[in-house]
Amino acid sequence: MPVFTTLLLIFVALALLPLTLRSREAKREKRRASQLEDKFRLAAMACEVAFRDSFNVELDHTRQSIAILDSKVTSEWLQGTNSESQSGASKESVFLLAAYIGDVLARDLNAEWRRKNEQYILMFPSTTFEALPFELVQKKLVSPAHVDLTVEVNAIYEAVSPSPKPQPPEVPTSSFSDEPISP
Repeated sequence: MPVFTTLLLIFVALALLPLTLRSREAKREKRRASQLEDKFRLAAMACEVAFRDSFNVELDHTRQSIAILDSKVTSEWLQGTNSESQSGASKESVFLLAAYIGDVLARDLNAEWRRKNEQYILMFPSTTFEALPFELVQKKLVSPAHVDLTVEVNAIYEAVSPSPKPQPPEVPTSSFSDEPISP
């Protein structure tokens, strides 16, 4: 093979190397995101099972189920029947509750879990809004009577969901025309 052809092939290979590396990194990032989604989806299902077993209630991963979740968390922490209430919630409880809330938001609003600054957040497509389910759950468990998960989640829906644009009022059309009436 002539020297020129060899050099040309080496040059092309070097030129394509960054593309190959970027493609490989993109695949890794996609795999990490998928694993993160799976981790939170599994935790949300564990929360659902825990509520079914502990409180005999069904959480169906809908926006309305957040009210059930809020009610049970409030009654448990206010009544002090939960041993964790004295020393704060366990990391597992916070994780399961936050994962459930995040799963509801992810399903309804196409949010995606991301890791940012050493914490898990929800990112919403075509917006810059970020939700912090873990922070929300921690605030709820510290002050169950003063933090309403339903209100907080509804605020997230309002911040992310595009509000319907008001329709302009219809202009009444006249049934009369300017054309002369022919006999």
